[in-house]
Parts: sequence; structure tokens; C-alpha cells
Amino acid sequence: MVYSPSSRRPSILTVVWYSLAAAVVLATLSYVFFQEHLTSRRRVCYSNLRRIGQSLQMYAEDYDGNYPLMSLWWDENRSRAEPLPGCPSTEAIPSLDDNHPGLVVTPPAIPGYAYNSLLNATMEADGTFKPVARKAIRYPATTVCVCEESADTSMTLHANYRKRLKPPPGREDGSARHDGGANYLFCDGHVQWYKPEAVRGVEEMIVGRERHPDGKTPDFLLN
Repeated sequence: MVYSPSSRRPSILTVVWYSLAAAVVLATLSYVFFQEHLTSRRRVCYSNLRRIGQSLQMYAEDYDGNYPLMSLWWDENRSRAEPLPGCPSTEAIPSLDDNHPGLVVTPPAIPGYAYNSLLNATMEADGTFKPVARKAIRYPATTVCVCEESADTSMTLHANYRKRLKPPPGREDGSARHDGGANYLFCDGHVQWYKPEAVRGVEEMIVGRERHPDGKTPDFLLN
């Protein structure tokens, strides 16, 4: 039997099928690469928080087991370790000045991370500041020390602080930065990822009733 050149050409259906198959493969590969990129950022963030925890531990060892002021915690980290660029999934917000009215002031913090402000020193009756001691933390393994936040926040009391305050459109919610959750540095030095609803914030305290951490649920309360 003799075949003509035209008889060997693939049918339109075959061409369409191969085109669709190629498109599916490309879409799958793109998704895989994108997810790997997000996972890589999450790992870098995890490493950053571990380094912050190590710096805070060094500070405590030098200052009688106490935590630094919430207005200075990032300075301690930058002076005791290589400067951290911040979470790779966030960007610093420009500072407010005469040439850029309306922009949010960015404190000189590590972009994307916020300190549990309950770790700040308390003012005594004589006007002096009493730092928070590490031994005062009832459950270090479940007490949040540093968490992820929007770039213009350097201290917080809540896992979903920005969401609770209804940030303007486009403002990042740090508590859902990585796959719908975020990394948390705890007072014992370990870092773990949680969804925001899994972490208890001070806003959950009921007026007139005292609440304490249970040692099982991640919490911003100290004792």
C-alpha cells in the first residue's frame, strides 16, 4: 500500500489533544515551582526568627535573664548578629517625611516581625522600669516572643492584629503570610508555624474575667 504525505499528517483532534496536554504539564510545573518559591520564603523566615531568638537569648544572658524593651528589641538583634533583612515575603514601608505626606511611619525595626509587647518592661511607682524576666514566663514553649506582622508594626499583642484593626485595602496581614499562617518564635527559642486562629491573643480576654495561658495553646499572655 502506498501512503501519501497527506495521509501521515496528524488529525486536528490529535493536535488539539497534544496542545492541551502540554498546557496542563506547563501549568502543573508552574504551580509546583511557585509553591516551592513560597516554601523557600517560609524557610528563610523560619531561619530569621531562629536567629532573632538566639540574639534575644544572648541579651538575656548579659542582662540577668531579662527581656529587652519593646522599643529596642530590633536594635539588640542588629548589634548582636548580622543585620536581618526581614521576612522575604514583606517589604518595608517608606517613612513619613515632608515630601511624602500620608505615608505610614516605619519604626527602625526588622520588617515583617513584631515583638510581644507584654515582654516590655513595666513602670514602677518610683518611675523606674522593671524588665520582664525569663523566669516569669509560665509556659515558655507556648508563649509567643516574636511573630510575623505587617512591615509598619514592630510590637503586637495579637496574632491577627492588623486584621482586627481592619487595615486599609492592600495592607498585609502578617498572620496569614505563609500558606494562610505564619511563623512564631516562642520564649523557649523554638519556631513553629500556625494559622492565626490557632494562636490566642490578648483581645480574647473577657472584661471582668481573668484568663491564664493553658500551656498547650500558643498564647501572647505570659502567665
